[in-house]
Amino acid sequence: MITIKAQEDSESYDFLTGLPMRNRSEKLVAQLMQEHDGCLIFLDMDNLKKINDIYGHKAGDRALRLLGHLLSEEIRPAGSGDSDSIICRLGGDEFLLFVPDVSKEMISEIMKQLLQKFQAIKSEDPELQYASISAGLCLTEKGNSFEECYTKADKTLYYVKQNRKGNFYHRMEQKTLSDSVTDKDLALVAGAVRT
Repeated sequence: MITIKAQEDSESYDFLTGLPMRNRSEKLVAQLMQEHDGCLIFLDMDNLKKINDIYGHKAGDRALRLLGHLLSEEIRPAGSGDSDSIICRLGGDEFLLFVPDVSKEMISEIMKQLLQKFQAIKSEDPELQYASISAGLCLTEKGNSFEECYTKADKTLYYVKQNRKGNFYHRMEQKTLSDSVTDKDLALVAGAVRT
C-alpha cells in the first residue's frame, strides 16, 4: 500500500531520470534566486525524436536516463554541499537547472565538462549517435525575477538550437539576442515564402 506521503514523493520525481519534476523545482529555484547569485540553465537534448524514430523509444529513454544521471553527478545537486543546485526535468527533452554562487567562468567550465562527458558516454552506444545537448544560460543576481531570467535562458536556448546545436551560450545582451533571433526567424519565413 502506498501512503499519501510516498505517493506525493513519487509524483514529484521523474521515474525515468530520477530527477525532480517541474512543479516542485520551479518554486525552489525562485526561492534560491532570492538568496543567491547564480546561473539559470535551460537545457535540451537535441534530436530525441530522431533517436525515437530510428531506434525506438527504448533508445530515447536510455539517452534521457543517461543525461539525468550525468546532470546529477556533474552539477552540485541539493544536499551535496553549502551551495545546493536545483536540477529538474521540465518534461520531454527539456531540463532546468539553477547553480548558485557560480561565476561565468566556473559555469562555462562546468558546461564544457558536461558536454564532453555526455559525448564520451554516448559514443559507447551507437543508437545514441544523434544525441547532443544544447543549453541557454542566464547569469542571475540575488533577487532577480525567476520569470524574467527563465524567459532569457529560454530565448538563449532557442538561439543555440537555431544556430549551433550541441553547444551552450550565456545570455547575450537582450538587444543583440532579440535582433539575432528575429533576423533568423525572418530569414526562415522568407525562405519558406520563396519556396
